[in-house]
Amino acid sequence: MAKKDYYEVLGVEKTASESEIKSAFRKLSMKYHPDMQSGKSDEEKKEAEEKFKEIAEAYEVLSSKEKREKYDRFGFDDQNGFGGQDVDLGEFFRRHADTFRDFMFRGPGGGFGSHFGFGFGFDPDDDRHDPNAPVPGADREIEIHVSFKDSVLGKVENVRYKRLKICKDCNGTGAEGGNVQECPYCKGKGVFVKNSSFSMQMRTCPHCGGSGRVAVNRCSCCGGQGKVIDLCQFNLKVPAGIFTGAMMRIPGKGDEGRNGGPAGELRVVFTVGDDETGTFVRCSMSGENDIGVELPVDPITMIVGGEVECPALKGPITIKIPPNSRHGNVVRVDGEGIHGRHGIGNLYIKLVNAGFDNMTPKQKKLLDKLRGTIKEENIPEKKHLMSGFGRWMDSIKS
Repeated sequence: MAKKDYYEVLGVEKTASESEIKSAFRKLSMKYHPDMQSGKSDEEKKEAEEKFKEIAEAYEVLSSKEKREKYDRFGFDDQNGFGGQDVDLGEFFRRHADTFRDFMFRGPGGGFGSHFGFGFGFDPDDDRHDPNAPVPGADREIEIHVSFKDSVLGKVENVRYKRLKICKDCNGTGAEGGNVQECPYCKGKGVFVKNSSFSMQMRTCPHCGGSGRVAVNRCSCCGGQGKVIDLCQFNLKVPAGIFTGAMMRIPGKGDEGRNGGPAGELRVVFTVGDDETGTFVRCSMSGENDIGVELPVDPITMIVGGEVECPALKGPITIKIPPNSRHGNVVRVDGEGIHGRHGIGNLYIKLVNAGFDNMTPKQKKLLDKLRGTIKEENIPEKKHLMSGFGRWMDSIKS
């Protein structure tokens, strides 16, 4: 079967510039690469595979000035190297790595580059990989429990945790006396490349851990790991207003880096306990620094209103109870919440009708006398209820 014209395959004119040819190839690659055919039938995948080989062959010729000149002059003449062999796609990706570089890592999930085996930190220019390049240390995460009182006022916490640091005996090489040799598996590169028909993938060498070097004899201090456990501690200022789930990130307090790389970060996650006195709760009505409290109030003050004492974070305060308050009503006092990093919270007071207890005969007699003066219009809720009851009875009779 006669081959299609290479310019026709890429959909460009014979006068197309180098950039136009490259752009056309990129567009077609995004469409026909086999890894991009997820969810299609086997027949469609086979067609896409053949199409991709076709456009790769066309680009292999037209992207080379010398090959393009020969092709323009002789066409599909086997003696000039065209039309006789399929393109080795593994080697093709190596030679044209720069063509794919702009595709890599577009958006979440890796984008186009990951489908071509360029994900997971792979640099197509594998010859540039430096096993001695600085490597950042890993991050660490610890959890700290803070009492309710300390979350309100803040405190200085002595933090203790474990991290990894470079072994001083072998300077991180993992070798006794620092005596190392080139890794025989990766030839000192720290990585190895796996080629397949449609992609090439670079992986860290499992024998040297990416360093490109292996120990002649393992370090007796770190057992060949290059790092040892460090019991670290420091004083951490816990800010007022901290809450459960809050996180602080502290640079340089994670594992030490290799080859002069920076240390990782320490992430401190907080959990806050309940108020030991059972008085206050974090309520977050208008912000994370709000505090809530339930306040028992006698029935007379709930009805006629008045001033009562209420607990607050800095000590008791006096608040006004509005007349005709109901059980469950909330009174807000601005500025009496937590003074934290994100502003000052409010105190929210839930009114609880406390009732009466241990009353004297005289008090009971006074209340009984008061009850005799109460009329239905003094109890609007009862009037509304009875009205509804009457309508319900009428519906039954009818």
